[in-house]
Amino acid sequence: YLEYRGDFEGLALLPLYKAYRAMVRAKIALFTMGNPSLNEQEREELMQRYRGYRTALSRAKLAEDPDLLVPAHFSLQSAQSAIEALLARGVAFDGVIAASDVMALGALRALHRAGKRVPHDVSLVGYDNISYARYSEPALTTVDQDVANAGRLMLAKLLDGQRGAIARSERLATDLIVRESCGA
Repeated sequence: YLEYRGDFEGLALLPLYKAYRAMVRAKIALFTMGNPSLNEQEREELMQRYRGYRTALSRAKLAEDPDLLVPAHFSLQSAQSAIEALLARGVAFDGVIAASDVMALGALRALHRAGKRVPHDVSLVGYDNISYARYSEPALTTVDQDVANAGRLMLAKLLDGQRGAIARSERLATDLIVRESCGA
């Protein structure tokens, strides 16, 4: 099992906390696991990100607001719908932390359609540093993880396991890639 240090106490302590500081926002929405169609891996990833969110809020001395926890699946359409629902309920927020860049792009689309300007009205941070993140308008601030290294380690652990070795969990580093969408 591989765990990115950013996934979560690490993400909260380093890149996510930096993202909050870069955004200088107080009412930050987060996509959560309230969606029953999430598979086990997606639920675990969102739970790790939620723990990081809570840690980062605590370190920034911000209160957690349950209205800002938005159930969504790891898809553009789900994130777009979740932000549209949040806006329709009249919930005030000035930042969004998306559990993936694809979700962030869905949020960006919903915000744009609602006349919200990113990052002027709402700051936005994604996760994964997909290639499209740098080409969105505005360019997406994101958390980068070394997927190639994770793949190599995962394969090595799998092969070691076939030889009878016990695989230990490892945490991999993440980096915050600051671009235009956070307003920094």
